[in-house]
Amino acid sequence: MAIITLNNNSLSSVTSLPAAISTGSLVLLSSQTASDVVDVDFEGLFTDTYKAYLLLGIDVVMGTDNNYIRFRVKRDGQSSYDNSSGEYKFIGDRFRQGANLPSKHEDTNASAMRTRLDGDDTQSHCFRAYIFPRNSNHEFKMLLNCIGDNSSNNLQYDMTVMCRKTNAAVQSLKISSTSGNINGTFKLFGIK
Repeated sequence: MAIITLNNNSLSSVTSLPAAISTGSLVLLSSQTASDVVDVDFEGLFTDTYKAYLLLGIDVVMGTDNNYIRFRVKRDGQSSYDNSSGEYKFIGDRFRQGANLPSKHEDTNASAMRTRLDGDDTQSHCFRAYIFPRNSNHEFKMLLNCIGDNSSNNLQYDMTVMCRKTNAAVQSLKISSTSGNINGTFKLFGIK
């Protein structure tokens, strides 16, 4: 085994890593900061290059109180996002501080994949979503975990499984709010 050293011994001057150094299986595809916008699009980033994807929402604040964050997809060859009733389904559990049991939310005939972000329009949430697969032989699926505070400042955790109901290769994902605008940082990674 060879030891790899930097030629100039200065980390401040490194502009790229040698090919022998692995960068891991996560590849940042896009990072977007939303500031009071209607939606965030990850356009044309879903390809057959990656087995799965990781989407992070950081410091996400909805423009209105007790709102839903919504996800829609665009299939290969389409010019618009799927938004008809019956395109999507989801089921999830929401756990709240002070509540004895989780509350369920479910829709098997939805016009978007969504989960509620409780709280007022100043409270931030964070989420991670695992997305897989992209190909036309399977449904487009997401496993979403979200944390934040509700309007009573109680901690809330939400876990939702979402999917597009029919098999299709997906090329793009849109994130929006059911009412008002959205703020936050969104990062999409490809997983090799």
